[in-house]
Amino acid sequence: MVRYLLSHRVRHVKSIAIHNISLIKKGISNPIKSNEINTNLFMTVPCFFIVETLDGDCIYISEVQSYSSRCLQFNELPNFDCSLSGINLKIVCKLPSEILTITSKKDTWCILKEIVIDLNRLRPITDKDAIQSVNMPSFELCDGIYTLANVKLLNLHNSTKRGHIRSKSSMKIKEVSSFNSLLKLNKALDYNKQINEEKQEFANRSESLIGNVDKKEMWNIQELKMYIKQIKESIEKKNSIREHLEEVLGANLNSRVISTSSMENEVDYDYGNKSSKLIHINNRLRIFNLLRFEQLINIFYYSKLFESNTKLITIRDFTVSGENLYDRIHFHLLDTKKILKLLNHSNEDKNYINIHLGYYLLFVNLLTTTIWNIPMPYQMKYVGNRSLINRNYPLYFPEMINESNVDSFVKGMSFFNKNIIQVRQYLKYR
Repeated sequence: MVRYLLSHRVRHVKSIAIHNISLIKKGISNPIKSNEINTNLFMTVPCFFIVETLDGDCIYISEVQSYSSRCLQFNELPNFDCSLSGINLKIVCKLPSEILTITSKKDTWCILKEIVIDLNRLRPITDKDAIQSVNMPSFELCDGIYTLANVKLLNLHNSTKRGHIRSKSSMKIKEVSSFNSLLKLNKALDYNKQINEEKQEFANRSESLIGNVDKKEMWNIQELKMYIKQIKESIEKKNSIREHLEEVLGANLNSRVISTSSMENEVDYDYGNKSSKLIHINNRLRIFNLLRFEQLINIFYYSKLFESNTKLITIRDFTVSGENLYDRIHFHLLDTKKILKLLNHSNEDKNYINIHLGYYLLFVNLLTTTIWNIPMPYQMKYVGNRSLINRNYPLYFPEMINESNVDSFVKGMSFFNKNIIQVRQYLKYR
């Protein structure tokens, strides 16, 4: 059979046969021609083979056969998906009880031969070739029968050939080209059929994988829908809480401006409104800013800005609300000398001071920008425990203690104190 495959793979192997099964490595020199054969050498023993990868992973284990020792043909192999060109073949046989010194109830099996096979280096053989080597496999591939390259072969046609009684005919038989063409076409069609079967199998596996991906995407869509539903419920709950808070704050605001709202409706038809509209709006803004100021203090109440040991902001009678809150709060200036004494303290102590200086700057910045529109002489930027004054001067302890860093820190505290003075004057002459 003409070989038409460019390279052999495991999937091209149809069946395997074992020739001249012998329990010893060296048998008779020519088992085909010998008439007197020792039964211990070529006796019929149960055998099977194992196909493994070169890494030792098992691919296939055959059935047990024992009908012949000359050529033991095994069943056809299943369709393999792997494309390996090298395999490890193990021939396993059952030892007869006659040759065992120790009798045992269990069967004794042993590896008769182990061969590393490269399918691309096999030798093609025909039906007229007989294998002389002992325990030697042959492989039936898609394009013919092959065996190992170093196997000794015997041509049965040449060995049994006798001379003709009459002279040979001078007639020469010429092969018809059409027959060769049809033979090649048949092999090509077989190969094309095998390729189509492999393509169909690959397509089926791809469709199954795509189906699994679609199922996974459907699961993700369901999960997203569930999350969206939970988020909508959370938003509705928060909106209801916000509406309740707005009602409470609105009632509190209405109670504070009840006097001004009553004045709005009091009209004297001889002299007009008793209170001008501008004064009414100003009173409402003043009360609204006072409420926002109280809310800002409530937010920073737990930041230790109002404790006596920090001496940053002090407030008397925090529980009492009213316009005299401006008179009861006092913003302290930063004590530069006292803070500089902490330069040689631990990093934990310095970080504690940096955090409170940052909170102090944030409180003053929100007070002057969101509640009151107070112009500050120096710009303030809150960056946690690394806040800045006028963009370049730090309001925190420098990591590297040197003269230039300490001077920048002192200037930053000085600029911040000037901002505090500006806030004090606004509260005093508001």
